[in-house]
Amino acid sequence: MVKQLPAPRIRQIVALLLVGLCSVYPAVGMAAQFIRIEAEPNRVYTGDYVSIHIESSGLDADIDLEPLNRIGRFVRETLGTRLSVVSGRVVDVQVQRIVLEPTEAGRVKIDALTAGTVVSNSLELEILERSNKTWSTGADNVKIEASLDRSSPYQQAQSILSIELKYRHRMIGFEYQFPHISGAHVITLADAIRPPPHPEQPEWNRVLWRFALFPDGSGAVNIDSLHASGTLVRASHERAGFSLASEALQLLPTPPPSLEQWWLPAGAVEVAETWSGSTAELRAGDEIERTIEVQATGARASQIPDIVMPETIGLIISAYPPHRENHLDHDNVTGKAVFRFRIIALSPIPVFVDATRIHWWDTARDQSSQTLLPPRRMHIGVPDREALLQAVGKQRGFMSRWSAALHGWQSILYAFALLLTLGAMWRHRVADRVLAALLPRLRSVTLVRRIHRLVRRGERRRALRLLYQQSPGMVSGGAVEPLKHELEQALFAHPHKQK
Repeated sequence: MVKQLPAPRIRQIVALLLVGLCSVYPAVGMAAQFIRIEAEPNRVYTGDYVSIHIESSGLDADIDLEPLNRIGRFVRETLGTRLSVVSGRVVDVQVQRIVLEPTEAGRVKIDALTAGTVVSNSLELEILERSNKTWSTGADNVKIEASLDRSSPYQQAQSILSIELKYRHRMIGFEYQFPHISGAHVITLADAIRPPPHPEQPEWNRVLWRFALFPDGSGAVNIDSLHASGTLVRASHERAGFSLASEALQLLPTPPPSLEQWWLPAGAVEVAETWSGSTAELRAGDEIERTIEVQATGARASQIPDIVMPETIGLIISAYPPHRENHLDHDNVTGKAVFRFRIIALSPIPVFVDATRIHWWDTARDQSSQTLLPPRRMHIGVPDREALLQAVGKQRGFMSRWSAALHGWQSILYAFALLLTLGAMWRHRVADRVLAALLPRLRSVTLVRRIHRLVRRGERRRALRLLYQQSPGMVSGGAVEPLKHELEQALFAHPHKQK
């Protein structure tokens, strides 16, 4: 059974819903009325096109476009809509784009557009007379510059080559060719990037190349020109091509001032270490990993020396293969090397880990420098007995576990081997007794040897059967039965009962 609400309660709910709808509906449909216009570009030549962008919302009448006729000839128009937030409300914005072709030179002021009582902003355009003169580029329109941050670096020290193309107007059909550089390791930091114009020269657009050079030896490093070409567009009817080459440069490296230490020229060197666990809680038998990370600014990763942990009493140290990589930005090469070590504590004694020193040459201050990881003192604790036993059990190999499993069977194996030995001795004694009984009575020595071998192998019944089959005619004096009886006595220690 459905419970019915009282009539006053129903009226209250309906009123609340209507209030909610009224509060939402104006947010979409009752926004403020406006018209905005802008021109792109504001400075054009006769015969070029200019676009007038018109945005409007909430209008009750059509926009009067009569003021736009002062610009020139109508070309085309496109319409569209988009959603926008105006004064905290979501509104539909009508978008109108009108393309015009200016016909007369001069400054043109576009009065405000109107739609009923709604008024837009006004615009002003500069229309220049089309020039029929041939236009050619020059240093005031396009130029290329090349520079080195240092022209006489040390061997293997970084030097930055910067090449910059500056140009005015719009550029199309741009092409370039890298310079050939011999006698140095080259890393590209920036390849024809287009940074924003410099604040002090906002009228110049820029194309930038940047290379990090590391001279291999003390010989001169020759840097050929970078060639760039393209077309500048000053107006739709004014285009001019250009082809430029940067200045050829030369690096003159100098030998290192000292080769007593590993030669690492860099702008900065940083070193840091991390441990996989707490060194304060290390016990004998525990294992821990140490990671040392070296970062050299202005140097390649291959130039960073290997870090070696010296042998330390109380520790077993083994090194993993190092990992090296280069990090690049537009200004520098930064080499990074990571060294990892596996360390096992042996005895509960104080242990000293020596300091890690990296000697390098500071190219910024032109002096020798050193980066240091301080030494570390570790107190190795006494191992936990149960944990140690479990660890030893896990580390034992298959042969060790197999040997331990057979340890309890050793006594059984020894007893079994003793029984086998006693049995062999007993068979040999029986065989000797049989040989002593048969040798004087049988004419065939071969038969005696065959019977003797069978008895020694424990095949007594085969030996007796062979005697029964071969003995007639071979027994000296013809006394066969007494001989069989003696052989049965020797083999079985009791007479064989014949039926």
